[in-house]
Amino acid sequence: MTKAQNTENPQESEGSLLDNLTHMGFTGPEARTYEALISAQPATAYELAKISGLARANSYNAVTNLVKKRAIQPITSQPVRYAITSPQHFFAGIADDIQTTATKIQDQVTRSAKPVGNEFVEVLEGKPAVDDKVISLIDSARDDLHFKSSFELLDPYLPSIERALDRGARVTIVATGEGWEALQAAGARIVPHEGTGSAPSVANDVALTVVADAEASFVGTMRPFHRGYSAENATLVYVIQMMILHEIYLSEIVSAIGADNLAELGISFEELRERYRPPSHGTRMAANP
Repeated sequence: MTKAQNTENPQESEGSLLDNLTHMGFTGPEARTYEALISAQPATAYELAKISGLARANSYNAVTNLVKKRAIQPITSQPVRYAITSPQHFFAGIADDIQTTATKIQDQVTRSAKPVGNEFVEVLEGKPAVDDKVISLIDSARDDLHFKSSFELLDPYLPSIERALDRGARVTIVATGEGWEALQAAGARIVPHEGTGSAPSVANDVALTVVADAEASFVGTMRPFHRGYSAENATLVYVIQMMILHEIYLSEIVSAIGADNLAELGISFEELRERYRPPSHGTRMAANP
């Protein structure tokens, strides 16, 4: 059995040169003239008009503009012939200018933008956006970080959590499953879910919950797709924080009483879930809308 060959042209996957040049700010005639010069240099404006298919007036105008942009330069006289300038230096200069301008605009917008307040919920779609939000939330914590998660879902953020521990933040995790030993050794407090680390619902396998300093929160679906909701609204953060705190209280109570003693008292989490939990609990988080 032979391997399938990749027939895609790498140049096609990068986009055409004309498209890329116009994306960089070249006009159509400038891009066509520059492309023509690449394969014909040194060349006169008249020759470039013939190669590019442009009218001579348009070609001459494009040549003049490209010289002003320092994309090309005259290298002979009588007749004047042109060649491209160093593409490494020319396009690196454009990139630097774009980066500098973008940074200035970012600063100007940040200073001038009207605050939207904290009454809104930010919706995050896709892994990059979700990862950025979770990491920034962890990095923002000064004193306390609370999580509810499985180890697999939290694993990508362990470097950020370790940095939080290093700067003295208290990290408490309502944990399902196994694999927490290293993080616990680093100083995180691992609280087994329901006292045992069990994961009795679909949501426990897909959902990550984070609260930083009781001021900002994140709740998201982390697989099979990434969608998250971040809020700094005081009421929403309070509700999410209290949910995690009551998970901690429950785990402490179960650990103190013991699962066997609870059974002797007729207390069963399975029966409690069957009695009080809605049938669709957690399933919508795993359903890709």
